[in-house]
Amino acid sequence: MLCRVANSKTGLAMLGRKLTRLAGTARLRIGFEASGGYERKLIILLDRLALAAYFIDPARVRSFARAEHSWPRPIHSMLR
Repeated sequence: MLCRVANSKTGLAMLGRKLTRLAGTARLRIGFEASGGYERKLIILLDRLALAAYFIDPARVRSFARAEHSWPRPIHSMLR
């Protein structure tokens, strides 16, 4: 699932609600790239919600995509 939210209190609150809802129906594993400190608020949120979180090295993601000949493409209906 792809989800984009603003890096603000409102955006993180919305993300927290979505993740809490999903955690009730599935075993969540949340992966994200380290992005110059922008991820710090996300780490705090995920820790507070007791959700598993994983840092993903951007270079490894690109290498995997090249090897698989696939590039992630957002599905616009999932961005709502």
